[in-house]
Amino acid sequence: MSFKELIKSDSINTILNSDELAEEITYTPLDQDPITINAVVSRDLIDLGSEDQGRILQKQAEICIAYDADDGVSSVNINGDIVSFPVRIGEDAVDWAVIKVLKKDEGLWQLKLQR
Repeated sequence: MSFKELIKSDSINTILNSDELAEEITYTPLDQDPITINAVVSRDLIDLGSEDQGRILQKQAEICIAYDADDGVSSVNINGDIVSFPVRIGEDAVDWAVIKVLKKDEGLWQLKLQR
C-alpha cells in the first residue's frame, strides 16, 4: 500500500469514524441524489459578510469529509452542493451551502459552509 493510500485509509477509518470524531451528515451534490456520509463538523463559526451582503454576520460551519467516491465525495460544486446537519447536536438537520474549499489533500476535503 502506498503512502497516499494509507493517508486516505487512515482518514476514512480513523478521523471520519463515527465512533471517534465524526457524525453522519447528508451531502447533496448539485443535480444528484443525497448521500449519507461521515464528517467532522465544526459548528458555531461566525464571519462578517462581504460588502455585497451588507456586512452582516453570517452563520457558518466547517466540515471535513472523505475525498473518496465511495465514502465521501470526489468533487465539490461551490454554491451548488448542499449539506444537511443540525446546528446543535440533537436538533433537526438544516441545510448549509458549500461556499468554499478550504483544503483538499489525498484523503480529506475541508469545506466552509453557510446557512
